[in-house]
Amino acid sequence: MSLQLNRLISGGHYGVSSTAAISRARTAVAPRHQLLVQLAFLLFLALLVEGVARKWIFPRQHEYFYFLRDPLLLGFYLVALTRGALRPKGWFALWLGAACFISLMSLVVYLLYDLPPTLWILGVRNYFMYMPLAFIVARTFQREDIERFTKLVALLAVPMAFVCVMQFFLPPGSWLNVGAGGAPPSMFVDNLMRTTGVLASDAQHAIYIAFTLSLLAARFVGASSSRKERYLLIAGGAATFTMMIVSGSRAVWFQAAGVGLVAVSAFFLTRASIRERLRGIMVALGAGLLVTALFATLFAGAYKGYEHRNLSARTFSGTTTERIAGLFLPKSMFEASIGGEGIGLGTTGAAAVLSGKRALTMGENDLDRNFIELGLFAGWIFVALRVTFALWLVSISVRAARKGDMRALLIASFAALAIFQMQITMHTVYAHLAWFAVGLTMAAAGFVAPYDRPHPMTDKWQRF
Repeated sequence: MSLQLNRLISGGHYGVSSTAAISRARTAVAPRHQLLVQLAFLLFLALLVEGVARKWIFPRQHEYFYFLRDPLLLGFYLVALTRGALRPKGWFALWLGAACFISLMSLVVYLLYDLPPTLWILGVRNYFMYMPLAFIVARTFQREDIERFTKLVALLAVPMAFVCVMQFFLPPGSWLNVGAGGAPPSMFVDNLMRTTGVLASDAQHAIYIAFTLSLLAARFVGASSSRKERYLLIAGGAATFTMMIVSGSRAVWFQAAGVGLVAVSAFFLTRASIRERLRGIMVALGAGLLVTALFATLFAGAYKGYEHRNLSARTFSGTTTERIAGLFLPKSMFEASIGGEGIGLGTTGAAAVLSGKRALTMGENDLDRNFIELGLFAGWIFVALRVTFALWLVSISVRAARKGDMRALLIASFAALAIFQMQITMHTVYAHLAWFAVGLTMAAAGFVAPYDRPHPMTDKWQRF
């Protein structure tokens, strides 16, 4: 497995003929671009290492490992700047300008309320630190890099699923059933705990599953594979659905349904052959049959748990409809103060600093908290930028799908929703996965060419 990981990270060819290897070598990006690609891979692996360190290796010092990726990320940005991969124009210029303006406005709030400046730094970090990652990935990743990354994710899904199954069957209090700091995760139903995989919390794990699912679906639907690649992807897909079943998360099933609908839409959107258009329907149908078989055999207890949880939480009722409406139309969008309470002040990390207890003090919904923290003026700027950018991601992905490539749209089924509504300002794990997926979406859509080549697109596309 370590050899396979080395091949995937370094760009070695996995299961391809020498002719295909020569062809890829001729079209591969320059070595200086590949360095950034490899660093992006390592940064992703550091996210997983962080979770392992915070919950199992150094649980008492877990708060220090909360910043494990920060020096790596800053070093990654430094390399990107020196190599011209990070240019302040187009969407990146808009996000950078908004970040500077919102951060300075919130600094004034912190000074007026005499709040700890460290919380301002943490708030800016949560909101904006991973945003440039998307634009570096978009400029440096080629289709071959996206495929290698997807195979890496599929390979990692197998041992992660094994850990999740062990967590599911082990009793509460087991050394394996812990989150950051050695604290147990929340209960799903009686005697069943939410699984965390190798991440520091069950919520982070659920986001990771959705991220993985969108990448694997993009690879299954969007491109043909060799026999060895197909076996790896099938194993990774089965492992991902196994993680979903034992996760105890209902939200990840809504995400999976969205990915499935996008996969089926390939039949109507893309201009590819009938065989390629039917691939999306077959993938969605196969996934549904696999989930049914797993629920009926190995994980019947999990199915009963979901039944009980859906009944107790009234999942299929007006309560859920109201909650979904609140996610997209928060009350604070009109009721928040003008200046806000301070950037990042409503996160669990800020609550831990102020009170010693991690809790959501300003609302569970990310958009709700954005308005409360930033205030009406800066909050509307930030949320409007989130929504507009998410819709743009969908538009370029649909455009790519109309030309016969569904990969960008399937990755965008996670990325656009994450930018639009998910908790990307709560924790850097969410932000890392969301902005990474955004970069992969833009790269897959082909909206920007590698930065050392003449741009093949029109001027209209180059502005972004």
